[in-house]
Amino acid sequence: MKSIIVGQALVAIGIIFIASCLIFYTMGYRINFKNYTINKIGILSLNFADHPDKISIDGKEHKNGNNFYIDLTPGNYDVIASKAGHYDWNSSYLVKSGLVRKQNDIIFIKENPEVTETLDEEVINKLNLPNTSLISEDKQKLTSSDYEIWVNSKLITRYSELVYGVTWFPGNDYIAFQINDEIRIIDKFGENDTLLVELENSSITKFAFKGNGRELYYRDDSKYYVAKIR
Repeated sequence: MKSIIVGQALVAIGIIFIASCLIFYTMGYRINFKNYTINKIGILSLNFADHPDKISIDGKEHKNGNNFYIDLTPGNYDVIASKAGHYDWNSSYLVKSGLVRKQNDIIFIKENPEVTETLDEEVINKLNLPNTSLISEDKQKLTSSDYEIWVNSKLITRYSELVYGVTWFPGNDYIAFQINDEIRIIDKFGENDTLLVELENSSITKFAFKGNGRELYYRDDSKYYVAKIR
């Protein structure tokens, strides 16, 4: 009889424990096994304009998709997303308890874009317009000095070489510029500094984007080219 009572008590305790765990879980609390603390989760939400092949967080691969989100215990996380034939995209995030850390319009740039010469008069005329005509709508204040790029008075990046032609990439989530004999792109957080195309020399050029940033038009010496960069 005594053993039956003890057994029933243990079952009751087990049910209460499981119910408590379920309530604990549905309220968004998790055990952080890194430091053995109980924290309310945060959410990392990433929106990809180009579909990734792989997404990994701190070296662990996760199910990929254009709209990716995951519950995480508070802390710092390193994220790498990849797509065959393109440069990897990577970033570090601080996920906070009860908050959503979000980034939109993540793109992948081709490692070896297809580049062809163009005689399209519309393209040529556009590239010969004054610089101000090539700049996309500046919803955020983008400025630059000889070596620095700023957004809303915040320093994004600093180089040891002069930068030219600083402008928004379509969507205003990335910044394009020329440095030496390269046209490059960097995100507005100062990460993912990526080569778009190499030029014949370091002469200051002009460039513009088309097709939601899938094509780059640029002048190189006395010729004009289009590069399919995405």
